[in-house]
Amino acid sequence: ISKEAIQRAAHMDVMREKAFIMQEEERARFASMEAELDEMRRMVREKEENEAANGGHRPEDVIGQVVRLFGLTGARRLNDKVGLCTARDPDSGRYVVQLRGAEAETVKVKGANLDMHTQPSRFMWQQVRLVGLVGSAHLNGAVGVCSELDRVTGRLVVLLDGDDEKVVKVREENLEELSEREREEYDARRAREVREKHESEAKQRLLEKERKQAEMEAEAVRRQQEAAEAAERQLAAETERQLAEQAEAERQLAEARLESERLAAEAELQAQRAAQEEERIKQEKIRLQEEQEN
Repeated sequence: ISKEAIQRAAHMDVMREKAFIMQEEERARFASMEAELDEMRRMVREKEENEAANGGHRPEDVIGQVVRLFGLTGARRLNDKVGLCTARDPDSGRYVVQLRGAEAETVKVKGANLDMHTQPSRFMWQQVRLVGLVGSAHLNGAVGVCSELDRVTGRLVVLLDGDDEKVVKVREENLEELSEREREEYDARRAREVREKHESEAKQRLLEKERKQAEMEAEAVRRQQEAAEAAERQLAAETERQLAEQAEAERQLAEARLESERLAAEAELQAQRAAQEEERIKQEKIRLQEEQEN
């Protein structure tokens, strides 16, 4: 094995070691990023819990109660909406409030944005039956949920059960409570719907987390591949340079060998000419001696 081949093999080992080190550094960097994200999530949860505490509510006093939203800045349209506080989100520390209306929206708000002292009617958030309607007599007997108070008209907003989820506004005297058994059935159904919705949201959050994790892993693999490819390109460039230098050295050596052979040939030719000249001079001396003797 030539010295140049040994040097090239050693250089390739060094480049592979560098590529491995770069990959390990990339893994360490992504692990550090994940730790920073976890710390940020923890800080956000603590902040939300502190903000909820500043609202003056304890979770056991809020959950299961009818509340009014107020002081919202990012979603001003929800201010003065009334709903049922069903749970507290463990990740954000916010309270889950299920509003009733045409959209049947569920929102998460801070404890500081909940008012527990607003009870517009004894029917609020109760399942009720419409009675005594004259202008819309066909709705008498319909069942729905009293979701909020229309502060403009002073009437109660009722979301009727059914596929169309029709919304009507009626006076309090046009409502009556359902029986205990009917309320229990309704509460059980609503609890099941809320639980299923929360489970669905939890699954969505888990899927989103898994997607982000997969993206981070794919990014790490891509960076590792790029680092390995860069190392390979650098190694190939270095090998090509060394081969070019070796070829140049061999060319110069061949030229030097040819030059040496040419000089040797010229020296031999000059030596032959010198010998011939010496022989000619010798013969000329012999001839001159012979002429003097004669």
